[in-house]
Amino acid sequence: MIQIEITDQQSIAAINPAPLIRLLNDVFVAEGFSTGEVSVALVDDAKIHEVNRRFLEHDFPTDVISFRLDEPGSPGSESGMPHLPSSLEGEIVVSVETAARMAPENSWCIESEVLLYCLHGALHLCGFDDLTAGDAQRMRARETHYLAPLGLNPIVQ
Repeated sequence: MIQIEITDQQSIAAINPAPLIRLLNDVFVAEGFSTGEVSVALVDDAKIHEVNRRFLEHDFPTDVISFRLDEPGSPGSESGMPHLPSSLEGEIVVSVETAARMAPENSWCIESEVLLYCLHGALHLCGFDDLTAGDAQRMRARETHYLAPLGLNPIVQ
């Protein structure tokens, strides 16, 4: 089982961690991961801006950032440490402030937007990417696959 730890470091909105943990567990198991640890930090725009600048050299806030911690060269990785293909170590950083701004575009609540961001970060940890149009389309299809059973249908651009 993958241990998921949620830390709430923001005061924008009260976020119930239980639905996030349930969704992330479902995603990780369905995508082939059975053991590991993933932390999720719920932050404001200032904090995610700092993380984005420090680790990705992007000088702006964003919605979500994820890091695999079990791959050589990843922030926090121990070089030379083996990892099992079914094991996952990672971190997801989510801006609740951005979620509060963007939620109305999807006609849903902040918590649903945060759920989308957590899912997006989780899919990155699972190896999905969205740099090309084809990759983005595959990622959006996976997001829809996981969100539709929850009654959520994001309007993704």
